[in-house]
Amino acid sequence: MRQYESHLDCRRAVGLKIAREAPDRIGALYDVGRDIAGQPANFRLAARQKHSKAKAEAFRVWAEAQLTRIPGKGDLAQAFHYGLSRGHSFCLFLEDGRGRHGYNAAERANGNYQV
Repeated sequence: MRQYESHLDCRRAVGLKIAREAPDRIGALYDVGRDIAGQPANFRLAARQKHSKAKAEAFRVWAEAQLTRIPGKGDLAQAFHYGLSRGHSFCLFLEDGRGRHGYNAAERANGNYQV
């Protein structure tokens, strides 16, 4: 029984590490956004292509890999599945310099928003 509990403790620790790392990775995208705020749209688009595109792709790859390390039906896995299923909408900011990036755009694209 103790071996099983140790296994569960290990899984929880892995999940906690992943849950802490995800916001840091997303935050790196927002750091780019803060740096280019107030600039013309064509400048923001070029900066997003140069600085954010690789970070967004790396986050997607990382998030998919984390799903193999956490319990598939847990809250953390559900959050990852939710985010990955809206990945295209989340990345629309990489194709247009006018808007801001984030999941609000993904929610609006899916019709799940409040006014």
